Amino acid sequence: VTLGGAVGGAQPLASLTTNAGGTLLVNGGNITTTGKQTYGDTVSLGADTVLNGSLVRNDGPVVGNGRSLAIVGDATVSAEISNVSTFAVSGAATIGGNVAATVSQTYSGPASIDGGNRLLTAPSVTFADTLTGGTNSLAVDGNLAIEGVVVSMANLNVTGATSINAASVTTSGTQTYGGLLT
Repeated sequence: VTLGGAVGGAQPLASLTTNAGGTLLVNGGNITTTGKQTYGDTVSLGADTVLNGSLVRNDGPVVGNGRSLAIVGDATVSAEISNVSTFAVSGAATIGGNVAATVSQTYSGPASIDGGNRLLTAPSVTFADTLTGGTNSLAVDGNLAIEGVVVSMANLNVTGATSINAASVTTSGTQTYGGLLT
């Protein structure tokens, strides 16, 4: 299925769900719903894309093709997101899949690491609010900015520089910072 234009622009859809097993080509940029968006199949971006909904969930992989992806609302990343230029979530984010961006990743609301150890790859990764991980670990291949507190995480490993503007970073295991720590 190919979406060649904006969806829900003048009149937002109530919700949007795609089935597993296919590929959805998003060539029109923006998709707006008043409720949830659930993508069960592979999503391939052909344009910079904004997904605006109460909760956006990807159960299948997202292939960015060098395009940006912004989620306005809460997000559940259940499968890998790869080759996006930028990835941004304005609301709460549950990170249950690895995310790779060529420029930056920004998580503006509370974020949690879910379902196992996760890898975030980008020159710049920013957490602006609380980050929790439970028994899961987070590896960041790039620079990391922590603006909120990090609580209840197993291990934290950062290959680049780390800026901590938080009251605390708490892990039950190791914290490894490969670059400058400020």
